[in-house]
Amino acid sequence: MVIGAIFLYIISSKDAIAGGQWYTCNVLKVGPGGAHSYIKLTDLSVQGSIPVFQGRWFRLSAERAKEMLAVGITALSSSMKVQVFVDGEVEFSDITAIYLVNE
Repeated sequence: MVIGAIFLYIISSKDAIAGGQWYTCNVLKVGPGGAHSYIKLTDLSVQGSIPVFQGRWFRLSAERAKEMLAVGITALSSSMKVQVFVDGEVEFSDITAIYLVNE
């Protein structure tokens, strides 16, 4: 029974296993392309450090693509930042959450 509960916890916390992470970013480009929607971001690391990525493309979650596109377009048109949860560390990794940031 305890092993079953631990297994369910591991399965339900896939973000921790997948190594996902939050980043605050500038939006460079955003829009649909082919079967998916994409956003091009630059990480805004702590002042004085090297950004984790610059001008990298990410794929928006297919289930929430319209909402995520709206956030990206709003950020781009108003010069606001976004906070994103990225599930991976390579080009075209998936973004599973995106929020506008007014800092």
